[in-house]
Amino acid sequence: EEEKDMKKRLVVALAVMSIAVAGLTACGGSEKKETTAETEAIAEYERGTSSETGWESAWMGLKFTAGEGVVMEDEAAMDELLAVGSEELGNDVEDLEGLYTYEMMASDETMGIPSVAMLVEKSPLTPEEYFDQMLEQLEDASTSIEMTQEGDITDYELGGMTFKRLQLNASSQGVEMIQDYLICQRGDYLIEVIVTALSDQVEERDAMLASFSALE
Repeated sequence: EEEKDMKKRLVVALAVMSIAVAGLTACGGSEKKETTAETEAIAEYERGTSSETGWESAWMGLKFTAGEGVVMEDEAAMDELLAVGSEELGNDVEDLEGLYTYEMMASDETMGIPSVAMLVEKSPLTPEEYFDQMLEQLEDASTSIEMTQEGDITDYELGGMTFKRLQLNASSQGVEMIQDYLICQRGDYLIEVIVTALSDQVEERDAMLASFSALE
């Protein structure tokens, strides 16, 4: 039981630390993205809605269905987790306020892992630029979690949308984890999906991703 609690604390710290890093990455982009006819045609961002059974967004045309044993986190829980991640990075949670909007967060009801979080932020960066700055932030951050990149950035289809996918390996106190960052550019916004799992939970991680589908 004590080992399980330790793993859960580490997993929570990793998951929300990555969200905190994502927020700090947003601070790095200062040049305004050029507006095109394509971006103008995309409606202004509207936040989706969550319930105990899932989440959906008309703006993205995307939904998430919580499977058996998966719980949807409420806004208060997400704010609390963000504070843990900020502390791990040695920052005040106030530094991240207003940088992005939580869309949803879901996790295994027993271990808290696998977990998935989605955020939307208005950013001048492309997904590739975002990943470059995020990796620099992780390299410079002094934390108890060691993170290394696994393979190249690839395309990944999620509910009919094409995301750029970056995979990381993470370890701390003997616990090995995997983390997937998926980023999609939609108009002036970046949609960010962060999935965290133990290294032996590949099937469970894939099932969490498969819970996303197109909104009909």
